[in-house]
Amino acid sequence: MQFSLESQLEESLQIFSASDGETIEVGQWRPISPERYILICPCGLGDVRTYIKTLPESLFERGDSHFIFYNPRGHGKARGRFAFDLASGDFLNWRQAHLPKELPFYGLGHSGGCIYLANIAKALGTFERLFFFAPILNTCEFVRFVYRSQKPWIFTNFVGLPLERESKLNEFFASDHWCDSESWVKNGCRDYLNQFEGISNPQFSLLGRALTDIVVAPAFQLEDLLVFIRDYVEIYQPNEDEWFPIDYTKELAQRNHIPIHQIATASDHFFRGVWPQIWKQTLGSL
Repeated sequence: MQFSLESQLEESLQIFSASDGETIEVGQWRPISPERYILICPCGLGDVRTYIKTLPESLFERGDSHFIFYNPRGHGKARGRFAFDLASGDFLNWRQAHLPKELPFYGLGHSGGCIYLANIAKALGTFERLFFFAPILNTCEFVRFVYRSQKPWIFTNFVGLPLERESKLNEFFASDHWCDSESWVKNGCRDYLNQFEGISNPQFSLLGRALTDIVVAPAFQLEDLLVFIRDYVEIYQPNEDEWFPIDYTKELAQRNHIPIHQIATASDHFFRGVWPQIWKQTLGSL
């Protein structure tokens, strides 16, 4: 992509107020006569700018797609504490105010971003296709997986926990006494984890509260939403994924009759170096 176009896309990102005074960040590329909306959602706590940098210019030269780049609260430069249900509700409010034209929606989500993209699609009911890349289908399973794989630093780095406190958190997550809502409340997990100090990621400054909302008891789990969107979703997987079990995803995809594709050149959860190929393989075919 030429630098001038990349700059235009990044500069299109604007801050909008949510209903409670927090903010979201949304950018747009609007051709004269678009045929569709394409909504791009980043990974959980990521920044949509990361994906903008990899978009091929050819997608914009066609002039048939109105692109929407969405950073929920707590992502990019948007202010506020991230929660999956708020991320989808905020976008629906923004859409009502800023997208008066009725066009079919297409969506691309990565990792945790697939969760709020799925909820948006379920609420709107106007999506033609969804492309999910390495989706986190169950947030509890994500935490269990990294600890079973003996790679707890994936999670502790994610929440910004200092190394000297890591052993205590490892000890906590080594058992399954935390991984359902009833046990979480019964064992006082929220209050216990809220005592952890020195966390560098502001989203997890109160660790127990954040994990209650995002991991243990979110408004929904993506695997529960598949039944509503399975007719128009496709899943793309890397060869290896340290963040979520590939077999878990394959089993759920098979159960819901969802096409699943493996990208041979993708060697990690973040599809490093292969996003240009991804865009051509998915959006380039529209």
